[in-house]
Amino acid sequence: MERLVEIGFQKVGFWRADNGHARCALHIIFDSPHTLYAFVLGDQVQYVGKTSRGLKARMDGYQKPGVSQSTNIRVNRHILDELQRVSTVDIWAISDSDDLQKGCFRINLVDGLEADMIRQLNPPWNKMGVEVPGEVTSSTSANRQEASTVPASPAVTASAQSDGEGPYSAPTFQLQLGVAYFNQGFLNIGVAYERYIGGDRAPVTIQLGPNGPAIDGWINRTANGNNTPRIMGGKMLTDWIQARFKLKGWVQVETLNHHAIRLSPPK
Repeated sequence: MERLVEIGFQKVGFWRADNGHARCALHIIFDSPHTLYAFVLGDQVQYVGKTSRGLKARMDGYQKPGVSQSTNIRVNRHILDELQRVSTVDIWAISDSDDLQKGCFRINLVDGLEADMIRQLNPPWNKMGVEVPGEVTSSTSANRQEASTVPASPAVTASAQSDGEGPYSAPTFQLQLGVAYFNQGFLNIGVAYERYIGGDRAPVTIQLGPNGPAIDGWINRTANGNNTPRIMGGKMLTDWIQARFKLKGWVQVETLNHHAIRLSPPK
């Protein structure tokens, strides 16, 4: 916690149990909507997140998660589990002061701090552990946790049904492998197909090839300005692409359900 205090974090509220529900009480609400927050037990950081909607609105999401909001549901469960043995889970936060600028360009303090805090602190409630959310660059890829390989599941089929996030029709499209896609372990899903992909930080299964293995990835909807999904697959996705495709080549993407895609050479 000393490191958080040193950079300006302050205790802004806490979570408490109320008839089996997690309730948030905030005694400080920042003026700036851009806020970085942490959930803390004792002096141990359990979770780090950011919001551009304002802290109260973001806490409301954890307090009353929607049925398709997998991150909110997961974190809410962690909070409730801890509140069975402790009276409160503390909320610490820091606001973007809007005063960081390089020439005419503004530096986003919240984005930069979140990524490095997750990398260094490895909070246990952050699903990807040491994996840093956002775009992976060559300087950070060596620090990423490799996605584990799992056998292809019978559930990963083109006939997969909707998982509660809306109608599903399994569209297929192609992406050209530019420098970023070829080297950095992610693929962006454009506006035309984004509704077929799940929510921010939700898990996604990436099947490598028509009959190949599947790896565990995750969905990042904050990396792109229009909130379209970025499929994060890490080093195993990079290795598979580089072994089978050429730079500027094309890969076929089949969206099997909201949390599973299949990649293959174009037909």
